[in-house]
Parts: sequence; C-alpha cells; structure tokens
Amino acid sequence: LFVFGGDSLRADMLFERYALFWHVIVLATFATLAIYFTLVFFSALFTLSSTELVERKSAEVQSLARLTRFSSDILSSELLLDLPKLAEQITALAAEATESDCAWLELRSNPIGSRSRVPAASEEEIIRSYYNIGEQSAVGIMEEAEGFAEAGREVPSPRDELEQSRKPFVLRRRISGRQYLFPSPEQASTNKELHSMVAVPLMRKDEVQGGLYVAKHREDGFDDDDLTVLTAFSDVASLALETARLVQDSVEKQKFDGELRAARIMQKSLLPERFPDVPGFDIYAISIPAYDVGGDYYDFSTLWDGSPMIAIGDVSGKGISASLYMAETKGVVQALAPVMASMAELLEGTNGALLHNSPSLTSLRRSFVTLGLISLGKKGIRYARA
Repeated sequence: LFVFGGDSLRADMLFERYALFWHVIVLATFATLAIYFTLVFFSALFTLSSTELVERKSAEVQSLARLTRFSSDILSSELLLDLPKLAEQITALAAEATESDCAWLELRSNPIGSRSRVPAASEEEIIRSYYNIGEQSAVGIMEEAEGFAEAGREVPSPRDELEQSRKPFVLRRRISGRQYLFPSPEQASTNKELHSMVAVPLMRKDEVQGGLYVAKHREDGFDDDDLTVLTAFSDVASLALETARLVQDSVEKQKFDGELRAARIMQKSLLPERFPDVPGFDIYAISIPAYDVGGDYYDFSTLWDGSPMIAIGDVSGKGISASLYMAETKGVVQALAPVMASMAELLEGTNGALLHNSPSLTSLRRSFVTLGLISLGKKGIRYARA
C-alpha cells in the first residue's frame, strides 16, 4: 500500500499504463479486503454485548446445575457430619457461582434478633467461614461498613439490614475503604478494595439465622441475575446447614442415649440381686426408676453386732444427678455400717460425709437424701430415719 499509493514511486501510473489487468486486480483486492474487514469489525462490535450475555447466561445455567448437584448430593454426603467444613464448601461455591472475588458466611444457633436474649455469648454456637478474605475485615464490613449509598438511603450495617428486611440486597458502591485482609501474609500484596457486594439471609423457620455475603473489586459488579442465583443458592445452603445441624443433634442424642443405657446398667448393678435370709421374714425388693436412671436406693448390710440391716433411701429429684448421689450414699453406708456403734451414729456419719462432698456453690447443695435403716435383731426390730 505504501509503495502503490506513495508519491515517490508512481506505481499506479506504471500499472495503469503498462499492466492494466494487474492494476485492476490489485484495486479489486484492496477493495475486497477493505469491505470484508469493515463488515467483520462492525459485526464483532455489535455482537459483543450479545456474546457476553450468552456467556453470562451459560455461566448462570452452569452455576444452577452445580447448585442442583450440590443440593442432591449433600443429603448423602459426609459433610452433614462436619458442619464447619460444610459451611466452607458453601462459601466457596457461592463465590464460584457468582464469580466473586471473596465470600463469607455467618450462621448462628439462635436467630439474629434474639441475640439479646442469649444469657452468655459462649452459650451460642456461631459457625463462620471465609473465602479469600480475612475474618477481621469480614466482621468489620458486616458490623460497620462505612455506609452504603443505595436507593437514596444509607445502609449502616449489612447484618442489621438482613435482620430488619429479611430480604437479599445488592450494594453497588464502595463497601470497604480499607484494604481487606487475606488469611496469609503472602497474599497481602494482592489486597484490593471491595466495591460491590450481595448479601442474602440464611433462614430457619422464618427467622434470620445468619447471612451469606459475596463481594467484588468492581463497582456495579452484580446485577439482578446474580441476586437471583445467590438467593436460590442460599435456600439450598440453609436447607443443607439445617439438615447437618439436625443430623448432628441426632448423633449427639444417640450418643447420650447410649451413655444413659450404660448408666442404667451400671446403676442396676449397684442394687443387690440377692436378699438376706432372715428367720421369720420374707424379704424382696425392686426399683423401677421414672427415667433411665434415678435416685431410689435400697441395700443390705451387716451392723457392728452382726445383725442384718436394710437401708431404703430416696434422693430428691430424678435423673443423672440423683443417681450419682444414690451411688455415693450406698458407698458411705456400706463403709460406715460395720464401724458405727448405733444407727443414729451411722446416719450422722452418712450426713457428714455427704455434706462434706457436696459442692457448696451450686444448686446441688439443695439436694437431700431421705434414708431409713431397719435392723432385724433377735430381740426385735430397730428403726431409724433421717
């Protein structure tokens, strides 16, 4: 083109005068290429948005497909037995489904609105998970996000906004004026400010149990389609987390029931299976606790003078605490019966031992034992109670 159209060498004149045929061929080639590349340019220019839309829709379909597989596989997954690991996978999938730069999740055992009714923070189980963001920055954004201009109003805290509105929302402006912190120092050099975020609530029985948050570096990084995808994902995530919690509760209950059965067998072994043979008396006893274990107590022993003694007791209350006092009472009576000079001293010694071993600053100090002793001697029956 430079040689053909330049002024230094009038190649076109030479072509036109001595090779008219090749002159026409060259002009036709140039014209064809110009028209072709012009059409390609404008065609690509006008189809860019359509291509991006198709790719975005394809990515959303793939994300929904992954969410569907996740919801179907999670019910048979071992993740149901590991709630923190399940939360980590949900957080990573949320970031992947929305092509976000970071994501985090917060799940509480009590609804967010009932935090003030929790007696102590240690009694509330909180599951947290972070993906490409540090805990300090995520908590700061949830609690105090420097204000968000959206729909002409300020959103002082995404967590409070979820609690009050109970609906997902999109923040399209800067959400963090500070560099957010990665978990490891090696990644600190790649820190960037976050400029857009989507927050969706995690619901449990129509109560906000927590929130799922995804964020990007770009402003206006999310649209309504992202909100739809993440809302659908949060429903699946809430179901999976609730199922995992129920599975864990069921496992804990089965474990506790097994321990109770073992305690019942152990307590039953503490009660005598053989009864003393006392002339003139038929002696038999049975104990059926209201729960798996209880505080009913009977035992047979021999006093200092060789006479047989029957001990019948009842610990106040029911359940495990009563059974522990019952076992302690049995041991004390068995140890003191052969050495005390009278049943009155035996009761006083038992009372002193129980009082000495009882915790002084707990409600167990209000427990008590009603204990009756019957001595079957040759001269008659002696009876004492306390």
